[in-house]
Amino acid sequence: LTRMYTLADYVAMIADRSRTEAHLAAMRQLIRPGDVVLELGTGFGYFAVQAALLGAGHVYAIEPEDAVALGPALATANGVGERVTFLPGYSTRIELPQRAHLLIEDMRGASPLFAGRLSALLDARDRLLRPDARIIPRRDFLQLTPATAPAALDAGVRSLAEESHGVELASVLARVGAGWRQIRAGDATPLAPTITW
Repeated sequence: LTRMYTLADYVAMIADRSRTEAHLAAMRQLIRPGDVVLELGTGFGYFAVQAALLGAGHVYAIEPEDAVALGPALATANGVGERVTFLPGYSTRIELPQRAHLLIEDMRGASPLFAGRLSALLDARDRLLRPDARIIPRRDFLQLTPATAPAALDAGVRSLAEESHGVELASVLARVGAGWRQIRAGDATPLAPTITW
């Protein structure tokens, strides 16, 4: 299993004011007193603690990364330790004693289509949520721009080819151009207009 986020990454996500304020505004609107709340991708538990502070009866906070171990102390320090249960692991492998009224999730990685996210959400809908459950976020918007960035690709290929220590990499390097990768927008040439899905 590869670590996706460090603790500093989780802190940076919470420090993103627009992201955090949007989540909190939705939580204030949707959490009803006594609700059972499920949070997928809780990190160290910030939104789980907030849900309890906003009146949730109980919060189940699930996270596969080590940061989840910090959650119980955070909940206790904020006076909600008895109402938040932190569960390390993947939601698809966890059973809850009751179905949730509200789902909070943020498992996007680099994209709303991040591997495993959709299957985890479908599983949660089928096994962990009440039929009338509310979900935060209600929807995602994905903006797509097909682009090419040969200069960025060439630099990486040249670097690997120069440092291959005598290993013939032609068959590998021929496949490098396939697929997607993160690059700076200024390094890319759009092939078509951006669309929102």
